[in-house]
Parts: sequence; C-alpha cells; structure tokens
Amino acid sequence: MKITLGIGTVLTVLCFAVGSLISQQPPANNKTAQPPANSKTTQPPGKTAPAPEKKPATKTDPARKTQPAASSSETIVTYTFDGVRIEGDYYPAPEGKEKSTPCLILLHPVGPKHFNASRADFDKLPAKLQQQGYAVATIDFRGYGKSKTVESKFWNTHRPKTRVLDVIEAKDYATSLELFELMYDLTALKIWLNTKNNAKECNSHVVGIIGMEQAGLIAMAWAANEHTDNYRSRNRSMLNTSGGGFNNPNFGNTGFGNQGLNNQGFGNQGVQGNNPGGNIPRFEGEDIVCIIPISTSNRLNEPLSLAAMERWITFLRERQVATMAMYGASDKESVAFWNKASSWVKPANDKYRFKNSGVKTFKTSLTGMKLLMNDTLDVPKALEDYLVEALKKTGESRLWSEQTGQDRPTPIDIQRLLLR
Repeated sequence: MKITLGIGTVLTVLCFAVGSLISQQPPANNKTAQPPANSKTTQPPGKTAPAPEKKPATKTDPARKTQPAASSSETIVTYTFDGVRIEGDYYPAPEGKEKSTPCLILLHPVGPKHFNASRADFDKLPAKLQQQGYAVATIDFRGYGKSKTVESKFWNTHRPKTRVLDVIEAKDYATSLELFELMYDLTALKIWLNTKNNAKECNSHVVGIIGMEQAGLIAMAWAANEHTDNYRSRNRSMLNTSGGGFNNPNFGNTGFGNQGLNNQGFGNQGVQGNNPGGNIPRFEGEDIVCIIPISTSNRLNEPLSLAAMERWITFLRERQVATMAMYGASDKESVAFWNKASSWVKPANDKYRFKNSGVKTFKTSLTGMKLLMNDTLDVPKALEDYLVEALKKTGESRLWSEQTGQDRPTPIDIQRLLLR
C-alpha cells in the first residue's frame, strides 16, 4: 500500500520534532552547581592535586641589560706625536659594567706582504669579543686603511716618499726601522683609551693585545718601551726631566741596554739617576696584562736581533706581562723562533708563576688571519678561554681608578730598543 503525505503534513512533523528537542534543554538561567568558595575539591584516594601551572616571568632578565648591542661601536680618531691621523673602531664595554671591563686591542698584519691590510680584516671578531665582555679597540696603522692623512708637522721628521704631501701609504713603511714607527700609533691609542677610562666607560688599567704576525712583534717592543720610557712615566714630575725621557743617559743605554735583565737598570734605576728621592716610578706599561702574538716570528720584514727580543720578552715576563704565542705547527718561521723564545716567556723551572705564558700550536700550515678565523681548528675558542684566564681574572684585582699619567702622544727612542 502506498501512503502519500502532503507538504503540510511533513512540515507539521518537523516542527513537532524541533519543539521536543528544545524542551529537553535546561533553562538559560540554570547554572551548573559550583562547589562553595571555601570547599576543596575532593581527590580520589592516593592522588594529589596537580600543582598549578606557573606562568613564565614577564620581567626582562637583568643579565641581558649588561650586554651591548652586537653592532654598537664608535669611530676612534686620534693623532700621534708626529701628526698622523689614526682611525679605528671602539666597541664599548657592556652597559652597567663599564668600570670593571678590561680593554682589548686588536692589531692587523703589517709589512710588505700586507700593504692592503686594515682593521676591517677582523670582520665580526671585535663584536664577538665585545659580547664576551671586553671593551675592544681596533685601529688602522699609519699608511693602512683609513689612517693615511698627516698634519704638516709630519714632514719635520720625515722625508716625502710620494708627491701628495698630506697622504702616506703602507709601502712607505717597509724596513724594520720604519715599521717600528707604528709604535707611535699604539701610544696615541692608549692615551685615547685613558680618556675613556676617565669618563668611566672602561678600565684601561687592564689591557690585552692581540697582534697579527709582525704586529705581534711591534706590540712586544711597544710594551717594553711602555715600561721603561721616561716620557711614559705616571709621575708627572718625571715628564720634564733634564734631557727628556730617552735622552737621559742613565735611563737609556745603561738602564735598558746593558743591565736590562737584572731588573734594576732596565726601567727603574735609570730614572732614579735623575730622581734623588729614590722613588721607584710607575709607568704606563703597568696597564698591559697580556700579549697574544699570532703567527709572529723575529722578522719585521728583515730578521731582528734575537738578543733584543730576548730582552723585551724576559723583561715583560718579570713585569708580570703574560705572553701566549699562537701559531700553526707547520709555520716554519714561527716554529723556529718560538722553539727558542718559549723559554723566555716561561722558564722550564718556573711553570706556576707564569701560568698564563707559553706557546700554543695548531695542526695546520695556516698563518695570520686565516689561522685566527678558522673555526674548525678551535682557534677562536682557544683565544676566548685564554682571555678569560689571563685578562679577565687577572684584571679582577685591578680596580678602576683615574688615569693621571701622560695625556699627550710622545716620541719613542727606537734605537734604544734595538741596542744589541
């Protein structure tokens, strides 16, 4: 039997079904019963209520505030005693820790093989070292990068080598005597860092130096001069002594040259000759904590006297300046030199006193910047670890104080440093 339903009948059935569903829902204002405010939810036996989920703290980690921005730097502009404009970059100390932050100086390669070198060769390394907690300074040495302009007084002590009298080039500094003039640039930089110290932006009483190839040799010679040059005395009364700093016969030849290794004449006894009170002077070199020569030998274009280098290194050792040479095991020139010089930086019978001095080799033939920037050899990590021990920890005992020494760039008696 076939039953036919009209449209009206279908609609009636649908309306009835919807009405039935609605009637089964609870009233709109009928809320689900909640336990009293002071009642505790009963847990099944043997189970404890889960701890409420802790929301992460929304406050900024204070430690982050002490770190500078990765790209924060300012341009260094300073002038040497002979009128060379030196330009560089300064990566300031972490915010909030300025007065406890040591200074770290990076020196690019120099010499005939590196006429195109500049501070830019360090790439991102200065910013990385800044993030590790150092106030980092890099410069272009005279004739390199952006340090090529000079004042007119420059020609009072130099012969023009180019037709452009206000410009110098790296090729103008090819011999060892000419390259030693780059020490003037380091003196100007240190004075610039002292102004930052006195502005309470760093602690320039704690200084480390990384010198690439021949720049490492220049750094060691400069550090020795900083410990002995009368012009670099912290005692202002000594700055204008008769005859000037390196012209003082007691201070110069007797002190540095012949009696250097007995720890009397090299620095102190010479000055005492013109100081009747007998007070031991203090020198700017006291601020230098460590030197890291990388791929450095005794060649400054031509080979230097080993006797002169032994004087510098052993004297610095006795003044508690740590020297840690880093080079490739297949770098023949560096290996030959440091096989001899390793005993100068760290005597075999006195390993503990000079624990931050020595040599570190890497299984490679790479040299200079290629060695420094090679992550596969862990050179950056080795450098980072060494700086923590030699610069940061040593510097913790040197509290910030105002720099009161020489505040103008001065000449250096290069011949005095090279006495045979």
